[in-house]
Amino acid sequence: MKKMDEEKRRRLLEACREASRLFEEIHPVIVPWALANGDLPDRLAEAVSRIRDMAKQIPKEWVPMNGAQVAIASVVCDPERLEAFLAHARGRLSDAAMGLLRLFREHPAFLTAFTSVEALGDDLFSIRDESSGKTIVLESPSLAEVSRNPAWLYFTLLFWNGACFQATGPLHYHRGID
Repeated sequence: MKKMDEEKRRRLLEACREASRLFEEIHPVIVPWALANGDLPDRLAEAVSRIRDMAKQIPKEWVPMNGAQVAIASVVCDPERLEAFLAHARGRLSDAAMGLLRLFREHPAFLTAFTSVEALGDDLFSIRDESSGKTIVLESPSLAEVSRNPAWLYFTLLFWNGACFQATGPLHYHRGID
């Protein structure tokens, strides 16, 4: 992939900062709504109970962080739930936050496995989405952090912010089998 010119990099990073700010506004509204509408809490509790033995070894914050990511995905990856949430969020979120959510109508968010192709600098990466085979630009401070000790495969929730893809929620990774 060719190096990115500075103007394009600036525009991408500006769009990413704005989308991150909007997600901070959306998060406290979407997570409780997702958990209160449907059987998601029961399904999450069941999943956690299946890993009860491992749960003693995983960090205490793992369940709430991953639960929030699954709650968000249950809305932004499902067109019907997205429409229901948009109706609920009207008047509760800013026009800009509603605009980002409406963008998911045309560009649904998705959970995916990916590999890192190239670090582009400033938390921007060229990645290969393993579900589609496409190479895309991703902004992810978490990937920048873990790429100091690179992993073989990553998994997270990605969304299109109008300029590039962004990750939201925990970034899971696999460094191979010893």
